[in-house]
Amino acid sequence: MSPRLFAVINVGSTFVRLTIAEFPEGREMHTVEQAIKFIALGQEVYTGGLIKKKTIHQAIQIFLQYKEMIEVYKLTPKDVRVIGTAALREARNRDNFIDRIEVRTGFRIEVLDGIEENRLSYMAVQYALKDQWTQISKYNSMIVEVGGGSTEVLLLRRGMICAVHSLNFGTVRLEAAYRGRQMEAITPQTLRQSLGTTKELLDDELKLNTVKSFIAVGNYARLAAEISEAAESDRYWRINKTQWLQITHVIHRLGPEEIVKRYGIPASAVDGFGSALLSFYYLLEDTAAEEIFIPKVGYSEGLLVELGPGVDQEIHNRFLQQVRAGALSLGKKYHFDAQHAKHVTELSLAIFDQMKKDHNLDPRSRFQLEVAAILHDIGTYIKPSGHHKHGQYLVQNSEIFGLNARDIVIVSFVVRYHRKSPPVSSHVDYFALPREDRLVILKLAAILRVADALDRGHAQKVRNLRLERREEEIRIHCDYTVDVAPERFSLVDKADMFEEVFGFKVTLT
Repeated sequence: MSPRLFAVINVGSTFVRLTIAEFPEGREMHTVEQAIKFIALGQEVYTGGLIKKKTIHQAIQIFLQYKEMIEVYKLTPKDVRVIGTAALREARNRDNFIDRIEVRTGFRIEVLDGIEENRLSYMAVQYALKDQWTQISKYNSMIVEVGGGSTEVLLLRRGMICAVHSLNFGTVRLEAAYRGRQMEAITPQTLRQSLGTTKELLDDELKLNTVKSFIAVGNYARLAAEISEAAESDRYWRINKTQWLQITHVIHRLGPEEIVKRYGIPASAVDGFGSALLSFYYLLEDTAAEEIFIPKVGYSEGLLVELGPGVDQEIHNRFLQQVRAGALSLGKKYHFDAQHAKHVTELSLAIFDQMKKDHNLDPRSRFQLEVAAILHDIGTYIKPSGHHKHGQYLVQNSEIFGLNARDIVIVSFVVRYHRKSPPVSSHVDYFALPREDRLVILKLAAILRVADALDRGHAQKVRNLRLERREEEIRIHCDYTVDVAPERFSLVDKADMFEEVFGFKVTLT
């Protein structure tokens, strides 16, 4: 049987990159074709807000070339993902750009948000450093991608994510701003000042001097590794702090033409290169890391693994642990009742798992319910009265690792409807959502209401929950050692949505 092939096209601030990979049965992913074409998307967007007609035409030609390459491998549209990042997120004419590409080439671009980029970077790092991860996770770590339009940062405390940021800092963006104001070129002092506030924020979340593993991700980092003769293995490079500083000083001192001539780098790839290397160094210098890991893969490969055989179960389980850790970290930030949140989460998932035939939801919905249950009461940090509404606001305006924009919306509305009024016609934001998402929200909120009612006094009385399904009733059997009258009364009050959504009356026996 021939290996299955998949492709990803990544539209960045300075390039359009194609990666085609195969997945031989029982073996690791193998890249069979790669191509990169450089394009000035970021320069135009960060200076004037728009992608110019000439650049749109150039992009179309690139996509047509990639289409020919993909057709050679006989890939179908479902085997290809096309993604866009910071430059497309901010282009005022991005809808026109996406439409022109789709009409002329058939490729539909999906624009990722910053947190989704972070998730895919993490998955790529897990794939590349799988053999090193046990050692890396003994200490605090930092994963950084300095890009043309944004900078993605993940902080890990002994292998578990404690903070995640998608920063509006990119080297192409910064250099375009300086050129637009007819100011002098970016100096090391300018970059250090630009990153000063960011470093203070990161240091508050995880003391940088405790970070022993520094992982640099992205095209700029890979390019630096290639030209610096870093130590190399199959999946990553390693370069020490001194070597990084040396190549950084060389690149920053040389003019663009000299870089192209000395290293054979395409001229369009040089934009922002020196500033990116300096930015990496300024984030590295306050850490205790003595070397940098540079994965040979990025979020394109993270997507390819998901398209192909799926993520390795060990990596997938580690990812779910990271999502939980991120949600718990947010809960701690807003001083939630951790024991109550944990217990309600356990009850919610027990109900979800025992009602699979009734809700017909997928594992992604279970994952959304888990996060919503952890965070359902964080709005009390603002005010106990109306905390469901405050909680929705906090979730909507937080960066939660592992959740994309759709996940955030669903989780925030489940938090909103875990108590008080169910959706009514005046809730225009809810009714503006796709029907499929509204149904998921209703089902998850109905389950969360029941679970929350079963811990009415935050005393974790109800244990070992078991459901008995009757014709029009679901009886909840459980173990308890003290009076659960408050939970019974709360269930009567909060089970209305459950009965409306699933058609079952709920009783605690």
